[in-house]
Formats: sequence, C-alpha cells, structure tokens
Amino acid sequence: MRLPLLLLAASWLIVASFAPTVHAAEPAKDNPHLYVWPMLRGCTADPELQRAVETALRRNAYPVTVLHPPSDQLGCEGEACAQFFKARCAPGSFSAIVGGRGESRGKWTVYSLWLHDLATGKTAFLDHYCPGCDLGQKLADSAQLLVERPAWGPHPTPPFCLSPEAQTKPSLPPIQRVHFIAFGEGRHKSAIADALESAIRPTGIKPVPITLHVRDYNSPELRTRLVSAGQPDQILLAEVLQDGKVELTLYDARVGSAETHSIECPACDKDELAKKVAIATGLLLDRCKGVQCGAPPMSAPAPAEVCTPFQACRSFASSSASSVTGSTSSVQARHHRILTGLSWGLFGASAATSAVLFGLNQTAAGAQQSAGSDVSNRLAAPAWTAAGLAVLTLGVAIPTTRWLDRSSASSSKNETAFVCPQ
Repeated sequence: MRLPLLLLAASWLIVASFAPTVHAAEPAKDNPHLYVWPMLRGCTADPELQRAVETALRRNAYPVTVLHPPSDQLGCEGEACAQFFKARCAPGSFSAIVGGRGESRGKWTVYSLWLHDLATGKTAFLDHYCPGCDLGQKLADSAQLLVERPAWGPHPTPPFCLSPEAQTKPSLPPIQRVHFIAFGEGRHKSAIADALESAIRPTGIKPVPITLHVRDYNSPELRTRLVSAGQPDQILLAEVLQDGKVELTLYDARVGSAETHSIECPACDKDELAKKVAIATGLLLDRCKGVQCGAPPMSAPAPAEVCTPFQACRSFASSSASSVTGSTSSVQARHHRILTGLSWGLFGASAATSAVLFGLNQTAAGAQQSAGSDVSNRLAAPAWTAAGLAVLTLGVAIPTTRWLDRSSASSSKNETAFVCPQ
C-alpha cells in the first residue's frame, strides 16, 4: 500500500515543480517619472542622442528611466509605444514617455519629439529644423520644452510646412537686430543677460545690449527710442522677479506686436535658471520669425526638404503589420496552451484514477467471494495499469512542456528581450 501512495506523492511533487510561479507585483511609485524611449538618428537608436536627452531631463530634477525595447519597436511613437510598455509593465501615476528622432538633410538638421502621458493617454508633439545644428543639443533642449509646455493632440503638420495658401499676411523682411536687457528686482540678472545673448547669436541676428536707463522698460516710449515702427528689429526684455520668476517679452517692430513667456523655477540655481531662459528665448525667436509673432500660429517659410516626412522604419513599418504579428503570436500561444493542457490533463486523470483504484482495492469493492473462497485485491491490476499510464503520460508531459516553452521563447525572442524597469 505504501509504494503506490509514495509514487502518487512523488508524481504530484513533480507537477508542482513545473507549475508557474506567481510573484507579487511591486507597488507603483506615485511620483512624477519620465521614461525615455530610444532616440533615433534616422531609424537607428543612437546612444549619444539618448544620453543628451536623459542628462538634460535629469538636470531639471525629473526622475528618469531609460527604456530598452526590442528592435522591432524602435520606430513606434506616442500611443503605440505606450501600449507596448503598459502591456508588459506597471508604470506609476504621473508618468510619461519621451521619444524622438532626427536626421541630417543636406545642410539642414530636422527633428521631431513626442511626449505621451501614461495617465491621460494624451500625446504631444514638437517638430523643428535648423541649419547644421547639433542634433543631440537640439533634442535635449526641445525635450525640456515639450515636457514643460506640451501641446496635446494628434501629430500635426509642422507650422513651417503648411502650404502658402495658409498664409493670410505677406512675408516680412528678416530681422536684423535684437535689442535685449535683463532688469528687475531678482537675482542673477547678469547671467540671464548672457543667456539672452547666447540664444540670439546662433540665429545669425545681431544682439544689441540695451544701455538706456528708464523707469519702465515695457513702456512704448522705450520702443520708440530704440526702433521705429516697421523697422526689421526686435526688442527682448527679461524682467527678473523674486523667487526664480522671469517674464520674457519679445516685441517685433515689423508687425507692432509682442509675444510673452513666463518662467517659474523657485528651486533653480543661477545656471539652471539661465538655461531655462536660453531655451525659452530660442522658442520665442523661432515663433517670431514671421508674421505670427503675437498672433495665432501660422506657417513660416521652410525649405522643401525639411518638410519631407521621416521614412517608415522597416522594423516598425505599420500598425497593421504589427497587429498581424501579434495575432499570429497569440494563435501560436493558444495552441501551445492546448497541447500543454492535454498532456498534463492525461497525466492528472491517470494518476487520479490510479489513486482511486488503489483506495477502492482496500475496501469491499476489492474483494469477491467465488466458489466458497474469498478473492481479494481484484482491483490491483487496473490500479497498477493506471499508475503505469500516469508514469507514461508524465514522461510525455514534461518534455512536451519544455519543448513548447523553448519554441515560444524562440518565436517571440523580441518580446521576451524587453525587461521592465525596476
């Protein structure tokens, strides 16, 4: 009696050793967090571009985690990347994914970034171009702008690529000079003035410091003393207030209107505040290249080559191809589950039958009276047959499970290559 019971116990121990292990999920950290998707140069992940973006975001005190998705997911953006990430990981609240790409086209550097809010499901985009500029630096600066001032919505046609029919006003002569000054009651005015000049010079426009001493630098009288109406000049004012606040105003004499931008960073030191001012100044200068300064966004002239869409990366050609791949993978996984279930089901049924027969064999059902004599253990033979069948099916179930697991791992190598951040 002991031998069959020991055999049955050993069989169930083997089954338990192959059962999947369930680990308790780590609690999500409820703090702002930025996940950085690989930055692409064309269709190739570029570690230098990624480090530049990561460093810039960390410098602004954002918690940052760099993601390492499989190669067949590098070309996604926005919602598609978020679906892949959320299907495998449990991001914390107030989290977002940042991604982007850029490339050189002749003398132009063209780049595009996206930001997806994992809590709301919204995506924001930022597209731009510049003549021969450093792609890593531009992606780093633009990523900060996108995080701080996202414009949620579908990926629009970049304003500089709109058709000429979208223009409602004639083109204007290019800006020749930008008069600038940093003033106010706050600290670090000298560093902020240097930041203004450093943002103006790369545009090719002449920066001219304002040396006039007036009570109100925002007054119309100052504008008339510096430039005449219609003149191709701009005036850039940085009013430095207390608690790390800076009010930027860019006045365009060509159209007689102004654009403003506020910066608030109480915890920033001198260098951090100057960096934010330089980034915001670049944004204002870009916006006020044409007639759109102080008005709703409009298109600005751009070379034809910068408006060509980025090529579709072969590793992520289309959502339909991705869905077909996912469908094929799910069908294969379902077949594997069926085969595994059948093999272990047969083992379980034969083992259970063997146990029941051995138990019944010790009762009256296992004894029979014939020709005046008692015959016992009449169920022993069927019980041992069922036990043998259990051992046989166990010998089939174990290698079958291992083979199917290896097959699944091989067919979904890219899927299992992704490791959720801890």
